Amino acid sequence: MIPDIDEFKEKLKELRAKVVFDYEFTDYYYVNDLEKPWNPSKKNLRIRVWKKPDPKCSVLFSELEILDVNGLKFKRSNLKEGKLCLYEGSFGECKRLLESLGFRQWFSVEKKDCTLYEIPGHKFRTVNEFIPNLGWTGELEVDGDNPEDAAEKLKRQMKILGFGLGDVTSDTVSMVYAKKNRLI
Repeated sequence: MIPDIDEFKEKLKELRAKVVFDYEFTDYYYVNDLEKPWNPSKKNLRIRVWKKPDPKCSVLFSELEILDVNGLKFKRSNLKEGKLCLYEGSFGECKRLLESLGFRQWFSVEKKDCTLYEIPGHKFRTVNEFIPNLGWTGELEVDGDNPEDAAEKLKRQMKILGFGLGDVTSDTVSMVYAKKNRLI
């Protein structure tokens, strides 16, 4: 969570962050009753409806594990692609596909006023996203197979942005939203 978006944007200005693009989308999260319990902290199946920059609709699947390296807990994708696109089509087609596979819609998360930034000189990107009923969130991602290297890169990026270990979570946005809104 970003407690003060104005302060965060001021920090980005100091770092001479460059806007890569603005975006907005809504994720519709689905679960099934075949695997009890479907653990949304480890698996996410969703329909993503992009509003901008390029309106389209996709079914996305992600499978994660939570690592704890030197006091930093973070998510790591079990899929090379991170989020795997299973299907693209209309919202109705995506919904029919998931329902025919035995999944049901659980809740949705709308992300508004989102911006992806490049931090020149530090070689990383970050985002800010506004989520109604939650607030401002941010995200950092690093590539690589070595968890220790990933943890060190994340800690360096957090320090540059002014965040400490207590300011971040390894929970997915869907879990943070579900917990805050008492959906789980």
